[in-house]
Amino acid sequence: MILGDGLYNFLKVLGKKIQGFIKLYKNKEVMPVSARGSPKQSSNSYDDEVQTKLFLKDRIPVWASIVGYVGIAIVSIVIVPHVFYHMK
Repeated sequence: MILGDGLYNFLKVLGKKIQGFIKLYKNKEVMPVSARGSPKQSSNSYDDEVQTKLFLKDRIPVWASIVGYVGIAIVSIVIVPHVFYHMK
């Protein structure tokens, strides 16, 4: 019963993450922190522009996060039965 509940929660979280990745992929120009996007400012200082470029440059690619998430899930699926071998 505990493994079934864990599997349900895992699949629910995985589904929500996949939905979020799809929404993010379809709407690339909007930052994920705000649904309205960033406010448009008419005049930016040089420092603001450099900070914005630096912030946007250092992002983890979506494909890397998906591969990492699936990889950790596969490792967990393989390792957990070995840790709790007495529950088989």
